[in-house]
Amino acid sequence: MSASVQKHSFTVIGVHKAPANLSKQEFEAKVGKLCDSMAALPVAKKNFLSLDAIFHDSVVDAHMKELGWGEAQPCAVLMAVFETFDNFTEYFQDPAVQNLLADADEDFAFRSASSVFSADVVTRIGVSRSEYGSTATERKLWVGIYKGPGPAVSPDVTQFQGNVSTTLDEYVALPVSQKNMLSHTVLMTNDTIAPHLQAKGYPKAEPVTVVMIEIENWDRGIEVLEDAEVKRITEKANQGFGFHVDAICFGAEVVKKI
Repeated sequence: MSASVQKHSFTVIGVHKAPANLSKQEFEAKVGKLCDSMAALPVAKKNFLSLDAIFHDSVVDAHMKELGWGEAQPCAVLMAVFETFDNFTEYFQDPAVQNLLADADEDFAFRSASSVFSADVVTRIGVSRSEYGSTATERKLWVGIYKGPGPAVSPDVTQFQGNVSTTLDEYVALPVSQKNMLSHTVLMTNDTIAPHLQAKGYPKAEPVTVVMIEIENWDRGIEVLEDAEVKRITEKANQGFGFHVDAICFGAEVVKKI
């Protein structure tokens, strides 16, 4: 299965866990407000290509449980795209940005419960919006975040990520995927911004693989999740290398901030 590697932009992902003292609604409101404040800054308008806030939607939860995944841990995923690494550093080092992050830390422990990293981006399926038509603006998003079960099952992170990659190739090759997926994008952790983040109080990010799949509507997404071959591949991966262990997988609501 051919895949393309993103080379002309710089992507940063943040996975932010909800604190136990906040409801899902309260947490998402606080994250949304923070994103609005960040997006309004001149340094953000200058340097961002896009900023999306991605929240859990329960629409496919029951189908995920049938595939062996537990209930998704409440979290928000922020995806920021810059033209270059230099655009990121100019934004991140701005005093106004750091003040917003400090306020968010005080309000709901934003940084301490976060895993933030720059990512290598690989696209396995990519149907352009112009090619697909105007209805593509209403695409639905499914998110999977995989970090592996630890040394008891998969002693080597590289081995786990290789197993995930092989499994994703199997998924993408299926007729049901070719029929229904409009995009299949994989984001793999790299260490490019790690020193900058840790210097500002972020914990070291765990190596993870983030998968984002767009479909036209949830009926098509459910068709994929209920496919017998999808279930077979998933069961094999769950039993073979702990694909599902500590994974966070959910249908998503996407709020575009920039």
